[in-house]
Amino acid sequence: MRVEDHRLITGTGAFTDDAAAEGALWASFARSPHAHATIRSINKSTAMQVPGARLVLTGDDWRAAGLSAVPVQQRLTDADGRPPRAAPWPVLSLDTVRHVGEPVALCVAHTREAADEMALALAIDYSPLPAVPLIDDALAPSAPALWPSAPGNVAFRWTLGDRAAVDAGFAAAVHVVEARRTSQRVVICPMEPRAAVASFEPATGTYRLHTGNQGMTIVRDQIAAILGIDKHAIVVTSRDVGGAFGIRNGTYPEYPALLHAARILGAPVRWTATRSEAFVSDAQARDSLMSGRLALDGDGRILALDVEAKAAMGAYMHHVGYFIATANFSRCLTGPYRIPAVHSAVTCVLTNTVPTAPYRGAGRPEAAYIMESLIEAAAAKLGLDPVEMRRRNMLGPEAMPHKTAVGMTYCSGDFPDLLDQALAAADWPGLAERKARSAAKGLARGAGIGMFVEISGGMPTERARMRLGNDGLVCLSTPIGATGQGHETVFAMLADEQLALGTDRITVAQGDSTGFEDGGSSSASRSTIMAGSAIRATALKLIDVARTRAAGRFGVPPETVIYEAGRLEVPATNLAVGIEELAAGDAPPLEAEVRIEAEATFPSGCHIAEVEIDPETGEVTVAQFVAVDDCGRVIHHELAEGQVHGALAQGFGQALMEHGAYDPASGQLVAGSMMDYALPRARDLPHFNSILAPSPATSNALGVKGVGESGTVGPLPALMNAIRDALRPLGVTEIEMPATPARVWTAITTARSVRP
Repeated sequence: MRVEDHRLITGTGAFTDDAAAEGALWASFARSPHAHATIRSINKSTAMQVPGARLVLTGDDWRAAGLSAVPVQQRLTDADGRPPRAAPWPVLSLDTVRHVGEPVALCVAHTREAADEMALALAIDYSPLPAVPLIDDALAPSAPALWPSAPGNVAFRWTLGDRAAVDAGFAAAVHVVEARRTSQRVVICPMEPRAAVASFEPATGTYRLHTGNQGMTIVRDQIAAILGIDKHAIVVTSRDVGGAFGIRNGTYPEYPALLHAARILGAPVRWTATRSEAFVSDAQARDSLMSGRLALDGDGRILALDVEAKAAMGAYMHHVGYFIATANFSRCLTGPYRIPAVHSAVTCVLTNTVPTAPYRGAGRPEAAYIMESLIEAAAAKLGLDPVEMRRRNMLGPEAMPHKTAVGMTYCSGDFPDLLDQALAAADWPGLAERKARSAAKGLARGAGIGMFVEISGGMPTERARMRLGNDGLVCLSTPIGATGQGHETVFAMLADEQLALGTDRITVAQGDSTGFEDGGSSSASRSTIMAGSAIRATALKLIDVARTRAAGRFGVPPETVIYEAGRLEVPATNLAVGIEELAAGDAPPLEAEVRIEAEATFPSGCHIAEVEIDPETGEVTVAQFVAVDDCGRVIHHELAEGQVHGALAQGFGQALMEHGAYDPASGQLVAGSMMDYALPRARDLPHFNSILAPSPATSNALGVKGVGESGTVGPLPALMNAIRDALRPLGVTEIEMPATPARVWTAITTARSVRP
């Protein structure tokens, strides 16, 4: 049984806004109405006259206190060995604002209403500057410079692969095909807006921050760097979280600002964002332009792949945003195919927009989208069936383990089987008849395939801790933050695989950084791989600790004691004891903690979409969608399938309706509310035929891969290939995401106007 469900569906969860904080003050942030402007002055006096006003903090105050900006993780360097150019994300604006919604000042009062009134009353004199919210505009020679440290608004250039080998492949090619694709910017809209409760304890010098996030130690360490203090002087907690999807993986400017205010005022300070505020202050995602070329021999076998991309970073460098746009994207380009030579070049561009961050999929959807578009283009040029084109280039299970041209090693996988299962479930042979039936009704039908191999794991170390006390219960804790994935259920199951005590005797405590030296987060589909492996190792160590204690009680060497299902005994003797007896009464608890290292894994899948389009309205109806996914060994089938379903909804959203559109001239977010930004509802989604086809990983003892993000990867190529297949007979050769009715109708109408 999933143990989290009852409290989450009955409204008894403990979200950040539910946290009690006696005597807490309220905070509100004054945010920039401009996409780009200098700050001439800030006059606090009017704001401080609001009844109940306590404090106004500005960027000048932050600078005077000697405090820092949000740090960037230095994980990559360019061809010259240089890290990304400096574009530090300020806690509060310093002299210049660079996107609408940037926090300029923090206002604190006795009530939320008073704090909001203070933020409105604050007198800020701006001098507007030209804005460049779009990638190509920011790269134009005449574009205003966002940062002196980043000439031409280029924050980072990164390459991966063998340029000479790719050039040789194209020189030998009989056929060359090209594709250009856009992955539009999306606004992430978790159900729970960001919120925080900050406090400071003068007696101990301890800062405390309660905020929904994916990894407490990461947030803790970043805030410690910003405030210039020891990381163990901060305790970060997170209880229930109403959605994260990558954007809660790390700190935001608001968090250190609230902690600093709490220290100054000697009282807790709390803040909960409004939905409108979240639209212009939460990190956004995607926003890249991609072009690819594929070199093929005369039989349609791939010789080389060459990809270039331009990715928007926003106004400031999110701590891992550039890594997603470069390394994550490039390492997933080869998919399930045998490609001997690959080169990828990515330019990270600064724009007058909210910073971009990891979002469910994090580079993998873009990689699958451009690669599968090239496969379709190759099939069309050579006159091959798209299925046959894939089969000719697909790696088989006999090729495992396989090292790709970009250095990734697939430890296991049966890609032809994924394709076969998807084709059978989608009734691919019956497609022609279904197309004819749709045409008879005046509708256009098409089908598309999206295959992929993604990377999961990330941050190759993790920790877990276990303690068995005199209550007979095992308390398991990790620094990973659950955000709805079912950690309490599956982590207890993984511990019980070794302990065999029953999951009712294992409690999972998570969401607190206390005592952990380091740790990761619930990102990169890594929770079961990394935390699960750490839990397994910790359970085995706890058993060893119990064996040693039992051996001392028995007066025998530890290696003679065996453990089975909570019982320790010496074979062929009457020496035996239950593990709970070893920690009973005044005996010290049994404790174990392990830090593990693990390799990345490579989940894969084949998704097939079938759509029907009304040429008179442009409406796209998804007639069926099949998702066959290999996430390695499945620990809890219902949880795994739920992850696929949730991610599919987000993949559908990007393909068909979501677009975080900015006005090119002013830099204002045009899709700035739920009135302007379309999220998929239940009625927009078909029945998902989700099939799990596990090929256990050989790179970790659990045999698991990842499952949290595959559902966002397959829908982009599958749906868009299906839509192009349906529109091709109508003369439409290209259409980009999101394939809204207006965009589809316009493409059809334009094609009709130019056809003879």
